[in-house]
Amino acid sequence: MNKGANVHNNSFIDKWSRIRDKGRFKYLVTRGFVIGLLIFLIWFAVTITTEIILSEFRDIILSEKRTIIYARYAMWFIYCEILGFTFANLRWKRNEQKFQNLSK
Repeated sequence: MNKGANVHNNSFIDKWSRIRDKGRFKYLVTRGFVIGLLIFLIWFAVTITTEIILSEFRDIILSEKRTIIYARYAMWFIYCEILGFTFANLRWKRNEQKFQNLSK
């Protein structure tokens, strides 16, 4: 390996050691929530933009079906959070495997 790769690997090992010391649970909760929130915000922005362009949004918001909209957004928030925790868990496993391989 070249010198730059060793520096990068050592930096990864140091960083991942600090993250591991804080624990998997904290990693999954913090990273999973942030990833899920970002996915939800992107979905929300696309949905709102699409609905405003199609002008269905204004009619629904001003009607009595407002609770249906809020329930739909809450449901999608939960779905996005589950997806975020799944991605965080996969990332933990990938980084842990890389750490184990580099620590040998």
